[in-house]
Amino acid sequence: MKRNEVMAIIATSLMLFALCLSASAKDRNKKVINYSTRIDDDNNRKPTVTVCPERPTPPTLGPAFCPEEGTRYGYSLSNQSFSILYNKVKKASFDDNKFDLIEVASLGCYYSCSQAVRLMKIFTFDDERLKALSMMAPHIVDPQNATDIYKLFSFDSDKEKAGEIMRKCK
Repeated sequence: MKRNEVMAIIATSLMLFALCLSASAKDRNKKVINYSTRIDDDNNRKPTVTVCPERPTPPTLGPAFCPEEGTRYGYSLSNQSFSILYNKVKKASFDDNKFDLIEVASLGCYYSCSQAVRLMKIFTFDDERLKALSMMAPHIVDPQNATDIYKLFSFDSDKEKAGEIMRKCK
């Protein structure tokens, strides 16, 4: 791999990581605070820090999904953010570069099933699609819509593998 390609991947990865981790905020003193912290400020008293629930309540899921679903966020990438990611992955020259971009984006981003399907359609072969799914599955916020993912595969064996990946996710 050429040096320029490596630098482009690193720069793109950092940009996507920064985009996906935009949940951090600054308080009134321009000091960075945790995304789960909220400052209540009344004009007559000092600011107090209260801790909010870390994550929204996940959707009710059927029995086919693992009970660790509570570890998920309730929000997927916005359409604009997803379009940026999708175009970067689609324009990457080699499949390894595409997988690297998906892996880095999955460090801080969450996907809907329809977004995961769009990214998986970039790949030609089912093995590649399953590999991409295994990277994104722990970050899918609506596993109740997994049928969209299963429809992407032609063979029952691949559908079963996709189902197993979705069940094993945490």
